[in-house]
Amino acid sequence: MNTDLLNLVDEELFLDNIDTEIDDNRIFWMDNLGAENEVLVNQIATNGSQLAWWQKNEVGKELLRIKIKDGLIMNWRPPINTMGLASAGCSFIEFKDHLLTVTYRDKHKDRTFNIDTQTLVIIELKRN
Repeated sequence: MNTDLLNLVDEELFLDNIDTEIDDNRIFWMDNLGAENEVLVNQIATNGSQLAWWQKNEVGKELLRIKIKDGLIMNWRPPINTMGLASAGCSFIEFKDHLLTVTYRDKHKDRTFNIDTQTLVIIELKRN
């Protein structure tokens, strides 16, 4: 299953002309600015018809990408304050039907967002 998820993401990155390498649990590449990017297998989710992955970047330019349907990928740059350093990536990513839940660590706290892939509404879940 891990290899299958990595291969699905690798296919999408190939369509974006990104030259990647794959090892046991991640895909990695250098971007056009020379920063290393990676997608870890535990930061990929699918619900069978949609695919989502967290792209970690060594200079803090994180990106969540969601393949909503063939030919349509939504890119979301989550609000992260890591002072120009790489984040820890996301700690949780999972689909429940068309709702994607993502949790990541910001500078001082965990942040969780629900993304409705039908309406493209993004809501942050706040803790009291």
